[in-house]
Amino acid sequence: MNSMTGFGVAEYNKNDIYLRVSVKSLNDKYLNIRTRLPYELPEYLSYKIEQFIPKFVNRGGINVIVSLKDSRNDIANMDFDNEHIKKILDKLNTLKSNLGFDTSISLTDLMTLQKMENSPIDQYYLSEEFQKVLSDTLIKAIKQLVDERKSEGNHLEEFFIKSINQIEVSLNTIEHSIPEYLEELKIKVRNICKEITHDEDINLSKFNEEKLLSEINYYIDKSDITEEIVRLKSHLMKIRKVITVKNKPIGLSIIFVIQEMQREISTISAKYHNVSIFSDIINIKEEIEKCKEQALNVE
Repeated sequence: MNSMTGFGVAEYNKNDIYLRVSVKSLNDKYLNIRTRLPYELPEYLSYKIEQFIPKFVNRGGINVIVSLKDSRNDIANMDFDNEHIKKILDKLNTLKSNLGFDTSISLTDLMTLQKMENSPIDQYYLSEEFQKVLSDTLIKAIKQLVDERKSEGNHLEEFFIKSINQIEVSLNTIEHSIPEYLEELKIKVRNICKEITHDEDINLSKFNEEKLLSEINYYIDKSDITEEIVRLKSHLMKIRKVITVKNKPIGLSIIFVIQEMQREISTISAKYHNVSIFSDIINIKEEIEKCKEQALNVE
């Protein structure tokens, strides 16, 4: 079992280049990947990253942030072509005059324009060498994310096992109370019938007596929750089996089973009016609600 929440980060610091890749995972119904790259890197790398991540992750909202610092972009390390810069400045001044712009041109503007003209540094970011560096750093971050998701998944599995055990204890208590409750119900109904049939003010024809007995039997049958308990036990066995599945997304399966469990315990609560086991019904509802909340974290 894997959680959908986790975080991984990896760094590369060599040859004047500092690269940092962080990968964060949150809950999501599907696999949604969002990437943020520095302006130096080509946009098509976002597509390559989004195609790469599904090899490791099946569900979750994945946020990938790539940070880059290239010391060759520092002013002290940059080579300036004075004649070329002068031509750029002349063109900008001409453009200002023609369009009537009243703005000043800073050194930062000139540096930005120079970097936009496909410098050798920009070409390096397109090379296979840099893309391998980025890929290796991304893999390290993703593996850290996957390990954290697995670790959190182990805690979730322990939670589900503990919660299922508590549900089974309460369910067994309810099941053992059924025979006694139905017998008490029959006695109670029988006494009511005696009072009705011996009341001189009430005249029951044979048809009315048969109808009364039919209604009584129907009421007693509707109070029998044996079928609901059998189905609820089946769901508990199912969820025990599902949470042991490895290397497959199981979150949606768990949610589906929990929804069926909620339906059964709601029916039991509506049909079974035994005050002595009211606390057990409440306990089952609470545990199912906890499981439902935690299932949203499961991949």
